[in-house]
Amino acid sequence: PKCGKQFEATVCWLDTGKALETGKEYFLRINAMETVCKIVAVLYKIDVSTFEQYNDERLVEVNRFAKVKIETKDVITYDLFAELPENGRGIIIDAETNYTSGAFVIEKPLNP
Repeated sequence: PKCGKQFEATVCWLDTGKALETGKEYFLRINAMETVCKIVAVLYKIDVSTFEQYNDERLVEVNRFAKVKIETKDVITYDLFAELPENGRGIIIDAETNYTSGAFVIEKPLNP
C-alpha cells in the first residue's frame, strides 16, 4: 500500500443538490477508514460518451466525471485502483448533509 495525504483520482459526482466545490471540506471514506479531505483542484473533466478530456467553466454536477487532486487531513493508506481495486476506491461524503456526494478511484499518488 501507499501512504500519503495527496493523490489524483477520477470522481463521479453523485450529489443531486450540490455541485463539487474545490476547497470545501468533505469526509473521505475508503473501506473502514475515514478522514477529512478537500478537493483542491479539478484537473479536467471527462465526457462519459467519448472519454475525451475537456475543460470548461461549468461546475462538476451530478453524473459528471472529473480527474481531481484530493488532499486529506490525515495520512492515509491506500492502493492504486489498477493494482488493488478494493483499497483504491472510496466515497466522498458532504460534511454538512452526510449525503454521499461522490465516488472515486485513486489513480496516482502525489507528494505533498
